[in-house]
Amino acid sequence: LTAAAKSAGLSHVALKIAEASQAIPMNLHGIDLMPQIVQSLQIAGIAVWGWHHIRGADPDAEARTALERVQSLGVEGYIINAESDFEQPGREPAARQFMLALSGKIGVPVGLCSYHFPNFHPEFPWSAFLEGCQFHFPKVFWEQAHNAGEQLRESKRQCEALPNARPYIPVGATYQTTGWVPQPSDLSDFLTTARDLGLPAV
Repeated sequence: LTAAAKSAGLSHVALKIAEASQAIPMNLHGIDLMPQIVQSLQIAGIAVWGWHHIRGADPDAEARTALERVQSLGVEGYIINAESDFEQPGREPAARQFMLALSGKIGVPVGLCSYHFPNFHPEFPWSAFLEGCQFHFPKVFWEQAHNAGEQLRESKRQCEALPNARPYIPVGATYQTTGWVPQPSDLSDFLTTARDLGLPAV
């Protein structure tokens, strides 16, 4: 993993470190290799951020897991991955409780990773999450299309109009689904547009 990241010229890598209130280890024969992976990347000069898919059913337990994983692994940043669970009625208090439990304790920059078009998700508690974040990492996934740059520009416009808007660092699409795969020209469009917009990273 470290060799591949170095070969690609990456400055940072984001690894999944938790799901809800459960830590996500990188197991080999029952041994958690995540600490060694993080250390190997850091020794190579590649920053490591941990991302965590939270669901909101038990925000205090999810926050405890986040704090434990960030501190034990020594990652340089923490990314909250929150999606449809938080569009359910009454989930804004869970978002606020989760962020409150992290406040002043996590010790690293925090970012939100969620939908790239906030206007399509008005029930999502954007303000509650972003208030406690330093960065916004929207998933600019142009699935079933090939207009990465166009979607990136519109996503940035919508995200910057949110209450508590934060510096915008988009996540691009490099996966494939049935009948669709991003083309090299899509990725070039995405990266070129990011540079044109003056974004600090992708």
